[in-house]
Amino acid sequence: MIWLIKLAYMLLAFPFLLLIGIVMFFSVTSEHSRGRVPGDVLGTLIIWAAILIPVGIFIYGVLSRRRLLKRVTRAIKSPQFFNPDPTHEIYHEGDGKYLGIDTKNGTILYVHRIRKGQLDVVALTMDDWTNREVEGKGILRLYTKHPDLPRI
Repeated sequence: MIWLIKLAYMLLAFPFLLLIGIVMFFSVTSEHSRGRVPGDVLGTLIIWAAILIPVGIFIYGVLSRRRLLKRVTRAIKSPQFFNPDPTHEIYHEGDGKYLGIDTKNGTILYVHRIRKGQLDVVALTMDDWTNREVEGKGILRLYTKHPDLPRI
């Protein structure tokens, strides 16, 4: 249900508020006072608050997911077991995902923030996966020997 509210805000309310907010801003800051209502300044502030507060919450969420991924991967990295080259690491902070491939040790680490407070951490060696599949641009599937995790 909450995802439906977020979707409606992003598709309907945000563009409308942005358009009205820009018009109101120029109306309030212009030198012409013709047609101006005494509550225009307060209305403009409320509209811009309705725009900037959700944007701030979104940016805070992305930054907190980035910090969490960096903290988890920093704790797991070790020169003996998992130490990937920075060119073999992918951080997708928006979705809370990390994929790192250590070509020297033959290990793969996948971290996914499922929801607040829950992480999915999967570490595989070269012996743990049986097949791979690449679909289009950006989709990599690894098939494993583990029955509880048949593919990633």
